[in-house]
Amino acid sequence: MSVFISYRRDGGQSVAKKIYDFLSNEYDVFLDTESLNSGYFDTAIISKIESCTDFIVIVTESTFNRCSEPNDWIFHEAQIALRENKIIIPVFIDIKSFPENVPESISEIRRFNGIFWSEKDDVASCDKIKSFLHSNRRYILNISRVDDAVCLSDDSKEEIKNLYKRFVKNGRLPVDIQIHLQDVKEIAELIVKKDVLEEHGAEFAYHLAEQSLLNLEKNKKESLEVAIEFMLQDEMLDSCSIRLRQEYISRYGLRNCYYVDENGIELWYWTPLLWINIIEEMLKELLYDRNYIYANSRADFTEIDCFVETRKGDIIWTFCSFIQYNPSDEAYSKFMEIIGMPGGKADYMDIPLTSLAYNVYPDFYYNIGLLKTNHNKQLFDSVNRYNGVFNLWYYNFGMH
Repeated sequence: MSVFISYRRDGGQSVAKKIYDFLSNEYDVFLDTESLNSGYFDTAIISKIESCTDFIVIVTESTFNRCSEPNDWIFHEAQIALRENKIIIPVFIDIKSFPENVPESISEIRRFNGIFWSEKDDVASCDKIKSFLHSNRRYILNISRVDDAVCLSDDSKEEIKNLYKRFVKNGRLPVDIQIHLQDVKEIAELIVKKDVLEEHGAEFAYHLAEQSLLNLEKNKKESLEVAIEFMLQDEMLDSCSIRLRQEYISRYGLRNCYYVDENGIELWYWTPLLWINIIEEMLKELLYDRNYIYANSRADFTEIDCFVETRKGDIIWTFCSFIQYNPSDEAYSKFMEIIGMPGGKADYMDIPLTSLAYNVYPDFYYNIGLLKTNHNKQLFDSVNRYNGVFNLWYYNFGMH
């Protein structure tokens, strides 16, 4: 869910940069002069257009003058955006419509409604562009230390509540989440090792803890962000949060936790509270160096079947949902015995809700984050150690 800015350097570069500066604090925006790293220019451009949601094209009287040249990138970028059915947002500079020389092969671009750039009021112009975007904002979750735990800052909790309001109005949409440690030194104090402190002194112990935290953040940040993004899409959490209402009442002392929308409909805040709790449990991964392995019966690694969390090789918990019983598989009874769910199928709605929300879900979503960011493919074969326990070829998994 990102934004790509296409422009001709003569006549459009300054406006493209202003749009980039205005949007990039809130959105994932690509502008070649700001976003390209090392590597092949053409491959990067094509990939960014194919993966973007919104394609902003800066249009001047001369934008399409060189489109007949073999390697003209304005022409190629427009072709790709049209072929990939991107949301195209023309921004007109000193003209009121597309010039006459738009090539026939990209003439479809004329059908898109555009915005007239005002140099006198560029902020208003950028606000108008923002209103056209289909990409979601980037949500930055600030992480701070509270007593002996890592927590979301108050402003991030408000962001979560506002996001829920948006979901209620517009339905679940993909979200771009980024986490940010507000005070590395304070958080690092939570993982200072006593034996290092006693043997090498405070300065060394605190420096070691800080470096350890930074290494953990580097290795886990992307997976955590993807895990949170995935969690926010799970509508099943809505019903779970309502069933956990009494827990929230006792924990937060809030009985009338709702807001009223413009139609007078009361919308409960139980879901954002559940989101916050799961996120804060997941954030503990920033303090621990744990090893996760997962089982997956499909070679493309695109589906999730079952997860096993291990610390130093010991099973902490196993988890599976919506397992269809295959009577011919003797391993089924052993598997049911391990997860403590006898019967025809295992269903995570049978797990006590408090355990589900504060123990199972955080690890469940984090495993998905690891999987989706390719951080644990190499561990797939390790699951073979549990062949006597379960064989996932016989089971189906589904979120429900």
